[in-house]
Amino acid sequence: TTYRFVAFGVKESKLLVAMETPDDFQAQEAVTFIAKRKGLIPEVYLASSKSISLASSYFMAPRINILPVLPSSTWI
Repeated sequence: TTYRFVAFGVKESKLLVAMETPDDFQAQEAVTFIAKRKGLIPEVYLASSKSISLASSYFMAPRINILPVLPSSTWI
């Protein structure tokens, strides 16, 4: 199963997540699982399919070049 969401930040103790279908129970479970592994509470925002696709390409494409220079505490 593929879930359409992007974690785009951390604020205080919250994992900020944009979701295409926030009412999808299985997607919610996946987001909650990821947030709990980081000791965070998910804060979900509704996003369009296009926004999710754009954010995914933005956050994922440069990751290969950026992650080695960022402290591991900033990785989501």
